[in-house]
Amino acid sequence: MLAAAVPPTDRSIPSAAKAVAAAADSSRSALAPHALHGLASKTPFAADVFVGSALLDMYAKCGNLPDARRLFDEMPDRNVVSWSALIGGYADAGMHHASLLIFRSALAEAVQVNDFTVSCIVRVCAAATLFELGAQVHARSLKTALDASPFVGSSLVSLYSKCGLVDCAYRVFSAASERNLGIWNAVLIASAQHGHTAMAFQRFTEMQTAGFRPNYITFLCLLTACSHAGLVDDGKRYFSLMKKEHGIEPQAEHYAAMVDLLGRVGRIPEALELIESMPMEPPDSVWGALLMACRMFKDADTAAIAAKRLFETGSRSSGAHMLLSSTYAAAGRHVDAALARKAMRDAGVRKETGLSWLEAAGEVHTFVSNCRRHPRSTEIYSLLEKVGAKMEAAGYVADTAAVVKDVDMDEKRATLGYHSERLAIGLGLLIVPEGVPIRVMKNLRVCDDCHNAVKYLSKCTGRVVVLRDNRRFHRFEDGLCSCGDFCCCGDNDIKAQKKSYLAKGPLARNKATQAETLHAKYSNMSSLRGFGNIARKWRELNGVNHWKGLLDPLDVDLRKNIINYGELSQAAYTGLNRERRSRYAGSCLFRRKDFLSRVDVSNPNLYEITKFIYAMCTVSLPDGFMVKSLSKAAWSKQSNWIGFVAVATDEGKEVLGRRDVVVAWRGTIRMLEWMDDLDISLASASEIVRPGSADDPRVHGGWLSVYTSTDPGSQYNKQSARCQVLNEIKRLQEVYKQEETSITITGHSLGAALATISATDIVSNGYNNSCPVSAFVFGSPRVGNSDFQKAFDGAEDLRLLRVRNSPDVVPNWPKLGYNDCGTELMIDTGESPYIKTPGNPLTWHDMECYMHGVAGTQGSNGGFQLEVDRDIALVNKHEDALKHEYSIPSSWWVVENKGMVKGKDGRWHLADHEDDD
Repeated sequence: MLAAAVPPTDRSIPSAAKAVAAAADSSRSALAPHALHGLASKTPFAADVFVGSALLDMYAKCGNLPDARRLFDEMPDRNVVSWSALIGGYADAGMHHASLLIFRSALAEAVQVNDFTVSCIVRVCAAATLFELGAQVHARSLKTALDASPFVGSSLVSLYSKCGLVDCAYRVFSAASERNLGIWNAVLIASAQHGHTAMAFQRFTEMQTAGFRPNYITFLCLLTACSHAGLVDDGKRYFSLMKKEHGIEPQAEHYAAMVDLLGRVGRIPEALELIESMPMEPPDSVWGALLMACRMFKDADTAAIAAKRLFETGSRSSGAHMLLSSTYAAAGRHVDAALARKAMRDAGVRKETGLSWLEAAGEVHTFVSNCRRHPRSTEIYSLLEKVGAKMEAAGYVADTAAVVKDVDMDEKRATLGYHSERLAIGLGLLIVPEGVPIRVMKNLRVCDDCHNAVKYLSKCTGRVVVLRDNRRFHRFEDGLCSCGDFCCCGDNDIKAQKKSYLAKGPLARNKATQAETLHAKYSNMSSLRGFGNIARKWRELNGVNHWKGLLDPLDVDLRKNIINYGELSQAAYTGLNRERRSRYAGSCLFRRKDFLSRVDVSNPNLYEITKFIYAMCTVSLPDGFMVKSLSKAAWSKQSNWIGFVAVATDEGKEVLGRRDVVVAWRGTIRMLEWMDDLDISLASASEIVRPGSADDPRVHGGWLSVYTSTDPGSQYNKQSARCQVLNEIKRLQEVYKQEETSITITGHSLGAALATISATDIVSNGYNNSCPVSAFVFGSPRVGNSDFQKAFDGAEDLRLLRVRNSPDVVPNWPKLGYNDCGTELMIDTGESPYIKTPGNPLTWHDMECYMHGVAGTQGSNGGFQLEVDRDIALVNKHEDALKHEYSIPSSWWVVENKGMVKGKDGRWHLADHEDDD
């Protein structure tokens, strides 16, 4: 037009300004706003209010707010468009205070604001969670009938949703006389953020029935709803639907939502595959979603990959650095956590300060962690201490794994106890009237421990707490959260829920969703990430084909399966009272009902203990095997606790793929003593092996005595260990006769020998009722003669995997007249770069060293690389095996204070026995 010498008009200039604003993201448009403004200033329309307003709107949408404000101040006349453009510009830039000041000035000058102005200011109130001010604007819009506008309506839905009043948001939507796609999308995202997934699906159906075609934002809302509820199948369906039926190409935001969905249920490898298949370069939001999933499930290795790719995008997000650091810390890798924090400092990235705030009586109260600047800080801290005592009495235990720094337990608990959201809630308890929900906003994600703590707080105080973090809303009421605990998977949450009234579990969903929830809950365990494969492959992993094709190279799911049973075998050691000065020496330290949560098992909720096993022996055995009390008032002069029987819980059944019955046997405490002190010849095993299955089966006489000895005068061994096990197996088989079951026996050292004998006994005498029986034994000595081996090999339903560490000498004993049974898995922890060389016999035979070897052995390929994320610190749990450069103290696992407790009289004494009720 200019080239044709046609002068610009008061119509063409606003049109050009609109075009410049639309091309604001283009590099070629950087100088265009000033060029157009300069041209307009030379025309007769420079002072025209419509032209000026159009130019002002152009500057605002291009993000040039200083020039927009300068033009606004220079305008001789302003109209509602001028005011609205500046208010909207500040709102879009996140300058909430400036936007509110301009709005106040407009009202002071009696400007008749329109629906666009009101919509902008309501958006500001929503973004800043200024509920009371937003409600006043709503009231004003009712008086002026602007609330009927769908633009105002969508902003109001967003306001009430973001302020935690989703019911008000729904009422605004229902009352809307006119609806556009924007208000439909607003109610969809409100439903998604508050976990009302069914409502979101219902609104989507209603929207289509009303004739509205969904856009890319609609599907983003639906994917978010699926993510918050863990509905993988529904999410995949909507992701496919948007292109097939609606012709909408998935954008990076949709991929990020799908990665978030897959990550929330523990399908991290699948999420990584989706990222690699993206048709565009994955932005930081996609890698950030994967990194968040890795934090939830303690997948430190994948977290490192995600963080590396995220930083390659040029992201300087402090949150990414902190997520990586906290993932390492949660996985017990504190050295790596410290290095991640150092890398953040070296990159010049500062951690974003965590803020929480609550609005009450027209005032906003803001807190940071451990803040004491609030005028009522003394009251807040005092109240939180009192409530904290009630929470602990109800079963709350601080999840100290959430603390990044490697400090002592007291400091960790103090760090967690006064996070910013807890301080804000503490003030809410003081100033928010009873019956009114306490609404707290937080700029970062709520940590797992605070999430768990607020559940307890809501139960102990009877108050409703609505907490919005940067991911979703949480409504805490009567010990439950509206998210169904789907936002977090901390170990402490699992234990606490098992031990208290919070065991009501997630909100009711269909069976498929419950299974996904369980998968997500347990996939975070360091040694058993990815339970979905174990549930599908359990028969193969338990040896239906004698582990053919799985041992070299060692299948990663088999590694996890072996370590699972290895931890149960280790638990049989950990639970023993070894203090001979105690009258309860040789008994179990803990009760059945919380045993697994007390002995450092990664997955305590997979099984429940149904019976403790007690044994005695009529031959001479070393003290390292049968621990005897020195007290005259000993609990038993004959018996020792020797192991346990456990059965998969309902949750464990979903995770493991069947109802698994486990028998775990304890071995000798002082390793190798039996080699010097125990010299027992082979004894007949005719009682164990069914007659006719072999000529003359014989087993080690000492171990057979432990398995079969009784004493009518002993409270615990009126029945032999054998009868205790067989009767419990028979009982459980009857209880679960309508379900698919398996029997798995495990043990280490002499416990491995007992596991071999009992597994053979169960199958040979038909106690398994054709149910498959598998044994996973570690560092096992040889058990019986060639006829016993023949009887073992002839048992159809019996499989045994014998894990042997190459430097360990125990599996070579006894020599003359003994044969090995089952399938051998050879590992070599001597190749581990983490362990000192040369090692010693104690190290090579230690159970934790065996599990370390299973996690990293590379079979015939040689070398060593950890394929399962298992903390190397565990290698030093009972031995001095790790190289000193890892700074892990030797033999660090001890029962706190060796069982000593302080009595009411102020004197220390050995703790009383925990009766097994």
